Amino acid sequence: WPDTSLWALDVQRSVGHARRAVRNPFVNDDLDFAQIADVVKEIGHRFGAFQDHECRSLKDALVGKEYRGSGRVRLSDFYSGTLGGEWQFSESMEYLRDLGALDETDKSRPSVVIPNYIISQSNCLASSSFYSVCCLDECEGLLGHLEQALSAPSAEPARIAELVAQLPSDTVDAPRNLSAELRLRLDEIAHLHSGQVPLHGRLFAQWMHH
Repeated sequence: WPDTSLWALDVQRSVGHARRAVRNPFVNDDLDFAQIADVVKEIGHRFGAFQDHECRSLKDALVGKEYRGSGRVRLSDFYSGTLGGEWQFSESMEYLRDLGALDETDKSRPSVVIPNYIISQSNCLASSSFYSVCCLDECEGLLGHLEQALSAPSAEPARIAELVAQLPSDTVDAPRNLSAELRLRLDEIAHLHSGQVPLHGRLFAQWMHH
């Protein structure tokens, strides 16, 4: 709460600074209703980015448990923190499955897909009947870069691999060389779609999470 309170005070001051040109210097600085409404509106606009700091901490915790660079955490490791009294990572298998965050490809060793879990509804801090404040989807920025560079809904796997190799993220430096396994998976997606990789398909979204 202290961090949130300090952030809200900073927003209030920034709004006041933006209004300095229309403020009457001969009256006190007490906020009127219109100014308070502006501050509340600005807090609503900025809160998602502020709350995303907690999401980054959540991501760091999961990446620390990641299994061999797979973008997944084995379910046993996911629950390990609760044994020590931690309140995070305690969702049931059924709930994780409903969220689309549970990978049961290997039935004997289910795992949690890190990006799917982070952007799921369970990590939304505030919500109403109109909107929810959830973790930012980092993939949107990466996909947006590809959309701008390609200007097409699909592309050949070699071109996509070339662009992705130049894309940095929080966990990956660039430029980099894509592994043979990643290139092969991309070719497999293209094989299913007449040599093209659809940017907005489920398979490519999964591929980006690797």
